[in-house]
Amino acid sequence: MRILGYLALRYRKWLCKYFPKVALKVYSKHKGECNNCGDCCRTKEWNCEYLKDNKCTNYKDRPLSCKVGPFPFDLWFNEKYKNCSIYYFQKPKPHKK
Repeated sequence: MRILGYLALRYRKWLCKYFPKVALKVYSKHKGECNNCGDCCRTKEWNCEYLKDNKCTNYKDRPLSCKVGPFPFDLWFNEKYKNCSIYYFQKPKPHKK
């Protein structure tokens, strides 16, 4: 599952770089609102330098791959998005702590 999560992130970045209109079209189908969990801005190995208190300090000038994340396959294949409130097909069930 971890490799699928990695590939999902790489695919989103590739799509944003070479097919930005398609990336925007896919993201336009999302539902829910950002809950500022910051999960899309960090991985186990990396934290975005602009992430401070789960908020982007470069929000106006962030790259397209940040504007359109998370994609459906990010949510399906990346465990790190378990706290994300954005969804595409059905509302996620609340996670038990």
